[in-house]
Amino acid sequence: MVGVRPHFAAGIAALSLLAPLASAQSREEARFYQAYYLENEVGDLEGARELYLDVAGDRDLARDLRDKARAFADALGEDIAASDFTRLVPRDAIFYAELSRPGEQISMLLEQLGLLGKVGETPERFGVSPLLIDGILGMRGAAVAVTEFDPEEGEPNGVLILHPGDLDVVRGLIETALPAAAQPVNPIGGHPTWSVEGEAFVTLTSRLVVASPDRDEIAGVVERLQGRGGASLAENEALQSVLEKRGEGLFSFCVNAEPILPMIEAMLMQEAQNDPEAMMMLSFLDVRSLRSISGHVGVDEDGINLELALELAEGHRNLAFNLLRLPHVEKETLELIPEGSAFFLAAGLNPEGDVAPLMHDAKGQPVVSFMDFGREIFGNLVDVTIYGMPPDASGASPIPDIAAILRVNDAERSRALWSFVLGTAGGASGGAMEGESVRIAGTNVDRYSVGGMPVYLAAEGNRLVISPSRAAIQGALEAKKRSSVLDDPVFADDAKKLAEGHTLIAMANPGRCIRLAQAFGEADDEMAVFAELLDETVVSVGLEHTDTRLALHARVSHIPDVSGLVAQAIRGEPRYGLGVPPRPKAPVEASVAKNAPEDEVSELRDSFAELAHAGDRSAAKAVGWEIFDAAFDDANALNDFAWTLLTVEPYEGNYLDLAMPVAERANELTDYQNWYYLDTLALCMFAYGEVEEAIRLEKKAVDLAAGDPRGKAARDALDRFEAALAQATGAGGG
Repeated sequence: MVGVRPHFAAGIAALSLLAPLASAQSREEARFYQAYYLENEVGDLEGARELYLDVAGDRDLARDLRDKARAFADALGEDIAASDFTRLVPRDAIFYAELSRPGEQISMLLEQLGLLGKVGETPERFGVSPLLIDGILGMRGAAVAVTEFDPEEGEPNGVLILHPGDLDVVRGLIETALPAAAQPVNPIGGHPTWSVEGEAFVTLTSRLVVASPDRDEIAGVVERLQGRGGASLAENEALQSVLEKRGEGLFSFCVNAEPILPMIEAMLMQEAQNDPEAMMMLSFLDVRSLRSISGHVGVDEDGINLELALELAEGHRNLAFNLLRLPHVEKETLELIPEGSAFFLAAGLNPEGDVAPLMHDAKGQPVVSFMDFGREIFGNLVDVTIYGMPPDASGASPIPDIAAILRVNDAERSRALWSFVLGTAGGASGGAMEGESVRIAGTNVDRYSVGGMPVYLAAEGNRLVISPSRAAIQGALEAKKRSSVLDDPVFADDAKKLAEGHTLIAMANPGRCIRLAQAFGEADDEMAVFAELLDETVVSVGLEHTDTRLALHARVSHIPDVSGLVAQAIRGEPRYGLGVPPRPKAPVEASVAKNAPEDEVSELRDSFAELAHAGDRSAAKAVGWEIFDAAFDDANALNDFAWTLLTVEPYEGNYLDLAMPVAERANELTDYQNWYYLDTLALCMFAYGEVEEAIRLEKKAVDLAAGDPRGKAARDALDRFEAALAQATGAGGG
């Protein structure tokens, strides 16, 4: 066999070993293995079942092979029938809930979170083994249906269906526990059945576990499983559109109103006999029009979805439902929101169309009357949008970049009305009644002063923009000409899905929102570390309202990879490698060099300690900046304060944004040549997660501390920092 390739030779050898087996098999026996292949390798359950049935019906084959084929065919028949649990429960089920393939859904979610991985792939990250997910959550699904409910008894009747899937251990546990904890009773549909303490029955079919307090409920499931029995929930035409929306979701539920409407109406009618208001409510809600309440939660390749929906009958007269209905938010509205926004909320108010004409005086100037306020809200405002933007690279402005965009039918009316409102507010707070004209983004904008704060009013086409921020006004005016949230790489995909058919749309990027809040002291410093982690995550909510349907859609997309964060939390490490925000600098007021008396600094330190121990973090930080300002040229006092903030409870870890500039100033005063102060700054860097910079500074501190008996503290700190870096990067083994 010289020159024959090894794998070819191995194939020849394998065929020679299999030849006797192949020759011994009859053509009929081969069909059994072909069916097995279709079932387990191809996933063609229908084709496999047909072949199994062929084998089971062939009397020329051995009895044990035919029995095995029959068992396999029956099991596949159940798998096929149970692929949709709604085909197994009664048509008039009052409540139905379903859990579908949880292992697949949770695996998909864990993968997006970066928490699904094998040992050795990423040692520095935490990962759940796919084998664990398959082993624990590999079940096919479960469903529960409530078929009867007696308000007086308070105990519902129904049926529970469990399909363990490939989890033989789950079925094995059930098969072991039932004989030990329950009493065997007459089989149901030929399947073994047990009674559990006389309160419930449990039946095991080839694939399913069916439980109910009523034997007839189980019998109905078994009959439908076998292609017999009464109508199923899947055949309920009134619920078909609702049930189809389940898709491949993780969890779904549906309340079928049809069977319980007579009971609800009778209860309300009884109440209405003694309460006229209840009768009015009965007419107001048109209870008979209710068809279903449903919801589902699902995971797809890019996020988590939630939907809650209310369905009414065609031609209903539910006044509450109709009164809540608003026009859809148009795509044009989203085109007005600038790219880079942290969040926005858009709501439709009125349809586009004509409104009552605006009155003018003898000089042609618009006149605002009391009625114009009502006309504005109930006729002129097409939709309202509020959005906010994080501070740009130049730093935070003292005024938040938040604006309201009003899309209107009559721009002249709205401008006259809002000019009157802002002018009146400005005059009442000591400012001018008239707005000052300024130029922003090529548009004339009116600027008012309300309580000393500027408020801008811009009008362009059929929209008005109101904001205390010049940057927000500019962003809105330039959005349609340049780029909007529909062009934003973070928001675009989800925004386009919600751009039509929703009366309310809200979207937010948590990373940008944290930066927006942090710029004005509204976000805890501990949250700042998550800003970069959540830079691409989007949370969106949309309200859909049609003639017969009210639905809330919620979604979280671009779920962040948190494996590193989880791993560090488990190991108790500092937040390394999470993209912490830029280190804060001292306020401008502290830039004037001065040095307060020691007593003043001591009093401020006492005040800081008192506020910090009381949990008033905001007030404590304000006093902390006063200490920084008072000791601005005292390196020793600054270093002592920074070290206290870093190492003493309850300050430790809670005032990093204050400790950093204090420690930096102490080192600036000593030209970074004092090892004691460098050690403090290095610890601050380490606490911030900047481990490599902490190591660089600590090495310098060790060099400067040579010969100082206290220098061992610097060497110990350096060892600790280097060990943390090695563990985080995997360089340290393990």
